[in-house]
Amino acid sequence: MPAIKQVDQISIVAKDLERAMKLYGSIFRVTNWKVMTPEYTDGTFRGQVGDFKLKVALARVGNVELELIQPLEGRSANAEFLLKHGEGLHHIGISVTNIKERIREFAELGFELIQSGRRPGAVHAYLQNETQPSIVIELFERSEPIDYDEPVK
Repeated sequence: MPAIKQVDQISIVAKDLERAMKLYGSIFRVTNWKVMTPEYTDGTFRGQVGDFKLKVALARVGNVELELIQPLEGRSANAEFLLKHGEGLHHIGISVTNIKERIREFAELGFELIQSGRRPGAVHAYLQNETQPSIVIELFERSEPIDYDEPVK
């Protein structure tokens, strides 16, 4: 069974990233956002090849990472959520090691892999359980830490 000790990330899907950064920046007193458009490889979405493009803003709020995501292109769990539910809380994220083993453990609890992808420095997997279909858990494994104060190159 997964031994989750803390939530590492809260993620919100937005139609307009700049507007969301202003709103959540004022709520959480965030002035320093790390904004990027990651290049994903090996993407999957609902069992198919996933070719998606997202614009992401990251910030620290206490011990939790706040992530804002604007879907730009392609089919993704984020774009699907925006279409079905509008803007809002999309997932909680958990930093893990050995992500393949953690995915297997969550599968034993009835969670299905709905999206995965790799970008430089990280790999992610979105998991969903049919008993709570509006709740998504993201497992992510980073090989490089995020420097929230360093501009994206």
